[in-house]
Amino acid sequence: MYAVKMIKIPVKYLVQKKLTVKMTLGDEDPAKTGEYIGLMYVLSAMLGFELDLTPDFERSIFELDARFKGRVSVYKVLI
Repeated sequence: MYAVKMIKIPVKYLVQKKLTVKMTLGDEDPAKTGEYIGLMYVLSAMLGFELDLTPDFERSIFELDARFKGRVSVYKVLI
């Protein structure tokens, strides 16, 4: 839980209103693709952002598009 807390703090200061992540994720091994997808959904639930994930079970691919509404507090992130 400590690692999740350390990830969640900067995300909280960077994105205060809404974070949406669109991702295409795949590996040549379908079992690993399923594991990665499960991990990404758990992280999105713990960190509190919206995730739109498209699995690709036939090829290795990683595409990411992240958008956020809010403001960036650089001072708080640096501290």
